[in-house]
Amino acid sequence: MLLPASRLLQVYNAVKTDKHSSEDRAVLIFVANGDVDSLCSMVQLESILAKDDFTTSVIPVENYEDVQEYCKKENLGETEDLKSVFMINCGATDDVRQHCDLSDNVRLVIIDSHRPIWHGYNVEEDQNTLVVLDDDDPVPRHEMPEYTRQDAELHLGGSLRHRDNLEASNSEGEEEEEDEDEEMTEQGVTDQFILQRVDPAQYTQWRQELEDHVAQHNMEEEQEEDIEQYGNNRAKHRPTVVRIEGLRLAFLKRWTLCSSMLYNHHVATRFQTWREAGKKQVDFLLSKLNIRMEQHQASFTSMHPAVEPHLREKLPQTVATFGLNWELLKYDGFELHYKNDFKLPAMDHVMAITAMLGRPRTPERTPQDIFQEALDCLYPQTKEGMALLTKGIERAKDVAVQIVEQGGLALTRKQVQGQRGFWYLDLANISFTGHHEFHHPSTLLKLAIFLRDANAQRMKSTAGLLVSNPFAMPLLEALKDCGATGGYMQATFDSSIFVIKKHLVTAFCEEMRAVVSAYQTCGAPVMD
Repeated sequence: MLLPASRLLQVYNAVKTDKHSSEDRAVLIFVANGDVDSLCSMVQLESILAKDDFTTSVIPVENYEDVQEYCKKENLGETEDLKSVFMINCGATDDVRQHCDLSDNVRLVIIDSHRPIWHGYNVEEDQNTLVVLDDDDPVPRHEMPEYTRQDAELHLGGSLRHRDNLEASNSEGEEEEEDEDEEMTEQGVTDQFILQRVDPAQYTQWRQELEDHVAQHNMEEEQEEDIEQYGNNRAKHRPTVVRIEGLRLAFLKRWTLCSSMLYNHHVATRFQTWREAGKKQVDFLLSKLNIRMEQHQASFTSMHPAVEPHLREKLPQTVATFGLNWELLKYDGFELHYKNDFKLPAMDHVMAITAMLGRPRTPERTPQDIFQEALDCLYPQTKEGMALLTKGIERAKDVAVQIVEQGGLALTRKQVQGQRGFWYLDLANISFTGHHEFHHPSTLLKLAIFLRDANAQRMKSTAGLLVSNPFAMPLLEALKDCGATGGYMQATFDSSIFVIKKHLVTAFCEEMRAVVSAYQTCGAPVMD
């Protein structure tokens, strides 16, 4: 059942009712172990549940196979105990109840930003499987295909076992105290923006709504501090979220100005900064801004204090003459302040944690270890959190360099092959520096976005086949037509990222060519 976000309170009241009918009174939380938005949402959900004395069990998962394995181990297919299960950034893109053979006594609450939502959820009868859908969702309910019982074998309804119907669960009009955790919210929104799951207009709308919360919250804190002795000293030791208007240059305060420009996505794809000519173009741009080499190649802390405000003032008028878009170089967002000297833009914080989540999995570094360390990065006010965040920042810079240098090299060597509408890079058949980093889906996704945009600049075309086809049908059709049934799985909960057996890659690419050509022939909007 697709549930408007406005009815989340009803869901929460129903979950509280389930708790009193459950033996262990525990809530299970599956959280996708791959993006910052998942971590932030999980922290907020745990905070809300803790206020009502819930016992929670958090299970980091990387794909549906992980969910299925846990459900089987815990015998959730045959449990007679009423159980509430939250799924954070997982579960929406496929029939998770059928995959895991879950008992009707298990109520699923799916809060997932991945699209498309499996259209089998678009029914009213199933109040045991609830998928939350915002009113401003990129793929609104009216655009989803209608579900029919001929689409798949799906067993709906069943016994609700004395469970309250959602229509009646809020009869007393109880209201929950709003959790004002701006730090987690701004990081989640920023993560959605960086991964291009939302367009700039929607990000702006969400950011402006969050600004009001941040301003109100900070004003209330200031009023409290005015009446507390030594209040200002106490505030310095607590992280605070502030609104900023800055530059979208990654890790500018923890890198050099030149490096931040060279490995900025917009600059790199337009100037081709993996080539010497592109690097010289960046040098020329900085010289036009009257910033000397000894300044833009120095660390930020060693740079003259006047350089940054000068850059902010002159850059908007200068970039247009170099074919750059100022709107893609400015950053309207948030920054985390801690003590007197720690300032970290949300964009940098998200990129650092994403880099930690994208580390290769090994027997010595399990997915659970990676999840916990990424979670610790959310709290730079702790000694361990600060140390891990510093490590994440350095790793994020390394990944940014590898994506531009190695991705650009693949373009130069014409290793990116295909046709208009479909391009691919077969990493298995090429060797390059840092290849071990390009295994996790989050890193591969960043590489794919870079290759798409850089190739579009070279071909002078627009970008984004799957953006104009929100139900991701080309991939699924190609997988089916190349005979990959049973030979592939979703690598994450993103329906556009799959793992397929190596011997099927060539057949898959050929089928993708055919599928894209068919879309073009029938007049569907297809882009590179």
